[in-house]
Amino acid sequence: MKRRTLEEVKRLKEQGVKFHLHHINPRHNGGTDEPENLVYLTVEEHAQAHKELYEEFGRTEDLIAYQALSGKTTASEARRLAKAAYFYENKLTDKHRQKLRENNIKARQEGKLSNIGDIMRGKEFSEDHKQKLAEIARKREKVECSFCGGYVIKQMLARHHGEGKCNVAQNLDEPKTCKVCGEEKKLKDFTASGGTKANGHKKFKNSCKVCDNKKRNQRRQKNTCEA
Repeated sequence: MKRRTLEEVKRLKEQGVKFHLHHINPRHNGGTDEPENLVYLTVEEHAQAHKELYEEFGRTEDLIAYQALSGKTTASEARRLAKAAYFYENKLTDKHRQKLRENNIKARQEGKLSNIGDIMRGKEFSEDHKQKLAEIARKREKVECSFCGGYVIKQMLARHHGEGKCNVAQNLDEPKTCKVCGEEKKLKDFTASGGTKANGHKKFKNSCKVCDNKKRNQRRQKNTCEA
């Protein structure tokens, strides 16, 4: 591997030659940024150096570097592959996972990290994707909570159900305001939407049964007039 002086590198740069600073012992192998471990190489020489390192030592990082430098893959794909290789070869321990959880909780409390659901909130899905999600949801096994009698998926049962977590029964006389007419009515005056909440209780529409019937009749009259 040819070592170039700074004067030679500067002269060639003025002629349009592009150089990379290459680590003779790569950083992923514990190499340092000490001057004796660094050498100026052209892009082609840099790619060839990592190819030779891969052929000699078989490290995945050198293969990814060679593919990226030689144009066989994009920079973003190379970063993704390098990250995957790191986690594959350095599997997280339980202690490391716990530390990551603690850091995420702290960041969320400080407002530096949003909830996972915020990332997907408001995102538009295609009809095909919606149908696939609905099909997956229908296939989920539901179990009954022995406290409230609600049927929910196992994940929700462990998280939101059990002693002290869920309500024993749903109060259908609970007041609820219709968002169409603005009147306050009882929960039993609304139509169930078909889903269930985390605690096993039914979900109800935001419009009451009276307003739903009015909308239904208006649509029928409109269709009759158009016909």
